[in-house]
Amino acid sequence: MGIFYKITAETTYEDLAPGLKFSLSTAIPDGSQLGKAELVYRREAAAVTTTVKGLKTTPILECSANLGSEKFSVGGSAVYDTQTNVLSNMVAGEYDTLAYLIFFNLSVY
Repeated sequence: MGIFYKITAETTYEDLAPGLKFSLSTAIPDGSQLGKAELVYRREAAAVTTTVKGLKTTPILECSANLGSEKFSVGGSAVYDTQTNVLSNMVAGEYDTLAYLIFFNLSVY
């Protein structure tokens, strides 16, 4: 029986600009990821999140964006692996409470 330990550290900077937040985190030992950086921008009707997983020469980039109101919104997300140069997990969708619009969700893996 061994001893498992994990040390985590995170720092967050909020309100760098109105609606903008940046966070940086890491865990030791976690050799596969080597940390994560996240940039979030949120306003009343819009949100964009970008995450860099694995602070190394070939990280994985995740991005999502949403725009809308209480009655109608659209959004999407995608993942880009810089090591394999592959764009994957693309998802797009919309939400509405209006009777004449049709809900859709498009996923590509």
